[in-house]
Formats: sequence, C-alpha cells, structure tokens
Amino acid sequence: IPLRGSVSSLNVSVATGICLFEALRQRDAKGRVGGQG
Repeated sequence: IPLRGSVSSLNVSVATGICLFEALRQRDAKGRVGGQG
C-alpha cells in the first residue's frame, strides 16, 4: 500500500478520533466529580 498521499488523511482521522475520545473522557469525568470508581 503506497502511503505517499494518504499519510496526511490518516493523521487527520487519528487526530479526530483522539479529540473525540478526549472530549468524551473529560465530559464523563465532569459528570462524576465527587468520587472515582
């Protein structure tokens, strides 16, 4: 698989997934500030 032009698009998809994961994680942490677990 030639990864000459698709590397940037791969990075974009990975960055998008990381951003979504972080947003969900922070929102979930804010929902239960009182205690962990």
